[in-house]
Amino acid sequence: MALYYLFGTLALVSGIIVISSNNPVHSALFLILSFLNTAGLLFILGAEFLAFVFLIVYVGAISVLFLFVVIMLNIRMEERESPVAYLPAGIMLSLLVCAELYVVLSADFFPMDTVSLVDSSLHLFSSHLETLGNVESIGMVLYTQYVVSFMLAGMVLLVAMVGAIVLTLEGRTGFVHKQHVMDQLDRDVKDSIFLA
Repeated sequence: MALYYLFGTLALVSGIIVISSNNPVHSALFLILSFLNTAGLLFILGAEFLAFVFLIVYVGAISVLFLFVVIMLNIRMEERESPVAYLPAGIMLSLLVCAELYVVLSADFFPMDTVSLVDSSLHLFSSHLETLGNVESIGMVLYTQYVVSFMLAGMVLLVAMVGAIVLTLEGRTGFVHKQHVMDQLDRDVKDSIFLA
């Protein structure tokens, strides 16, 4: 239990430092520390597969990408605006999120007494998941109940990847090798190269 509180406190403190630090490189490094502590919490809770996925995806890819982008941008500290200018918008957004959480978590929005888990098929499904392992249970839920959401998330990522490729290729003319079909069709036989 002491490890749980240690990882939780470190994750919370490092998360606060991420949003309050003036140096973007320090923010990215504390973001990596926050992800590591969250993965430690997942290990303690018994979700080993999720902890490994968290380490590989977030720490190994996204945080390192953030760090590279921050270093490559070379943000000067005097160019940054004061965070006080964003305080009213931040307070409004925080109040909106708190109101949404209150509405969702209140008993009026999602009454639990009308759902009988003992007689439903969800109880049978969850009892079947308890006999499976961690990865098998995630796969069963992901590919049965959430298969449409999983496919839509894949399509969104595909569209984002194609959009990023199109945006990076559009402005560059010297580096992109495009195929000119009309130049290839209008070639002369005298200009061709023949191998002997």
